[in-house]
Amino acid sequence: MNRLAHLSTAVALLAIGFAGGVWIAMPSATIKAQQTPEEPTAEPIQISDANAEKVKQASDVLETAQAALQQDGLYNAAIRGLNPYATLSGGLDAVADLEDGRGVDPITFAGLHAGLATDEVTTQLSYDANGRLTYKGKLVRIYSVNRLRESNRRQAAVIDVTKGGRRKIGAPRE
Repeated sequence: MNRLAHLSTAVALLAIGFAGGVWIAMPSATIKAQQTPEEPTAEPIQISDANAEKVKQASDVLETAQAALQQDGLYNAAIRGLNPYATLSGGLDAVADLEDGRGVDPITFAGLHAGLATDEVTTQLSYDANGRLTYKGKLVRIYSVNRLRESNRRQAAVIDVTKGGRRKIGAPRE
């Protein structure tokens, strides 16, 4: 009996010590898995007036080029605003890419997640059970690596042509 009493006392002391250690180690504040972040405060941009003017000019030129591509039916936007990736690639159909479910360009992907979808696209966006963005039930993905490489080759070809090159898009370099 003496042995059982010693064993019971030892187990009780061990349990009390464990409970006390856990209680002391617990933080006093409640921790939530995902807290809603407050609106970030905009930090002042450290850019010279000359560089700011160059950025503005580049934005204006890209906006004009994007509008021309849309007018020619070469660019169908899924997001509001400028998409330099699509413009420098010579255009793309972001809505068709969403419909196909095979991925979208990086700027469209970021824009959709940032809430910049066009009204037409917004009505078809939702989230799946895992919290991932979907379009008409299909997971919104970024282009595959091969498609990104293809787009980058198109960009290089478009830029080369605009600099006086005579090569057609997709034609190999000499």
